Amino acid sequence: MWNWSYYSFKYTFDDLAKLDIRVGTILKVSEVEKSDKLMKLSVDFGDHKRTILAGIKQEREDYSNYLLNLTDTYKVLISKEKVVAAFGISQVKNSNRSRVTWIMVCPNEKGKGIGTKLMSYVKQYTLDIESVGIDIAASYLSSLFFKKFGAIETNYIKDGWGNDMHRIDMEINF
Repeated sequence: MWNWSYYSFKYTFDDLAKLDIRVGTILKVSEVEKSDKLMKLSVDFGDHKRTILAGIKQEREDYSNYLLNLTDTYKVLISKEKVVAAFGISQVKNSNRSRVTWIMVCPNEKGKGIGTKLMSYVKQYTLDIESVGIDIAASYLSSLFFKKFGAIETNYIKDGWGNDMHRIDMEINF
């Protein structure tokens, strides 16, 4: 399923579990005057709001529109007090579709049904928000995993994720 060394991750899931990870909703995005790199984000974390400066201005032409229209939900799966998997899913605005933004499963957990649990949750989430399907941008390595759950290939982009990392666009329809 996932070959971590191929993707050159330098952190383990144990490292990730040590982090204080907070999820918030971006309320407002604005430019920082006289800065070529910084954007000012107003973020609601539920129990408090915070203004964050991020050096992301050059990553997208219209970052404000992108961030304000991105509705990703991030989930982590914890087993025996360890993070064993995580994923992101979102409803595509102005559409009746959802999209899987990413899925990661700890290599030590392979073969234990965690991927099946994640995809079951993704499918139920999609049905709950009345989407008619799920869009997935996979690698050629992970596309086999998604095919097990009924995903079909809609597009192939050679080197789409980088040199020798081919992108496979897929969809699951209901």
